[in-house]
Amino acid sequence: MSSNKKRFSLGLAVGLSLGLAGGAAYAGHISDTYATNDVLTAAKMTTIANAVNDNDTRITNIQGHAGGGTTCVTNNASDEMVRVATICVDKYRASIWPSTAAGGTQVTSLAGCNTNGTGAGCAGIVAQSRASVTPIDGDSISWAQAKRACTNAGKRLLTPGEWMVAYSSGLTSDIAAIDKEDYVDAAGNGGANGKFLGGYMGATSAAGGIEFDTAGLTYDIVAPVSSIFGFRCAR
Repeated sequence: MSSNKKRFSLGLAVGLSLGLAGGAAYAGHISDTYATNDVLTAAKMTTIANAVNDNDTRITNIQGHAGGGTTCVTNNASDEMVRVATICVDKYRASIWPSTAAGGTQVTSLAGCNTNGTGAGCAGIVAQSRASVTPIDGDSISWAQAKRACTNAGKRLLTPGEWMVAYSSGLTSDIAAIDKEDYVDAAGNGGANGKFLGGYMGATSAAGGIEFDTAGLTYDIVAPVSSIFGFRCAR
């Protein structure tokens, strides 16, 4: 192969790797530098190949996260989520921890984080879905604090529709049990217009199933209500 062809091949390879990196995912960083009259070498091609392969991995992860796969990305091995349709949902009702890392002591008091989700203490509350721990409840956390804790974990509250799908999937734990209701993302006035869905205050329907309270709390209520309330996050 002539040196001109080698130089052309190097430029083509770099161009292809950059082209494949377009869109939402970007190829791995290439630290090599190139100059006029450079000759293509096996080492340089290996660097480019590794970057392209890294890009393929990133795209695969994005597709899986968006619904093309079955594995949910979690913050650590203790933070468990399950695939429900096209989203990932906390398997267990949320408990609060000081970081997304697996270590630390479970947080039971939100001192320094106001019930409206403001205050310096709000930066340190992280919602995680962990087995064999007591989840935080509505005596200890407000809707706004729950929303902040999900956000700090890189997650969000479920919409009312997503909550219903999660309930019907049977994949989550302790969802819609009698006297257990979850905060959900606000949906405006009317319908599920505020903050929760779940078992309707101990009542059951004539057929023995759980009735759902879709009235919710009014949009501007942020204070804790009672111990029946908890929450879970989605991603």
